[in-house]
Amino acid sequence: MTSHDARTRYETDGFVIAEPLMSPQLLQRAHHAMDEVIAGRYETGVKPHSDHWREGDDPATKLRKIDQPHWCNPTIMEVTSQPAIGEFVASLTGAQMVQVWA
Repeated sequence: MTSHDARTRYETDGFVIAEPLMSPQLLQRAHHAMDEVIAGRYETGVKPHSDHWREGDDPATKLRKIDQPHWCNPTIMEVTSQPAIGEFVASLTGAQMVQVWA
């Protein structure tokens, strides 16, 4: 899909299903890192800003909402700071700058 096609889809549908913007290996590491944060294990020693999920909570009835998990684990920080993500979002929205708000 060209960037023009992606932007047209975004403007029409409000979302785009993109090709992968990072390696499968990084995504696998990030999945493991989020499992660690959900379990309350913070590689950096820093807790999330706000954590509305506890291990044992029922995912069918409670949203897994963890604010700023990128402060807890360097792999999550690596994912959220991938240039390809910002570049793709900027190409869709026409933004000059993109920030992650987790």
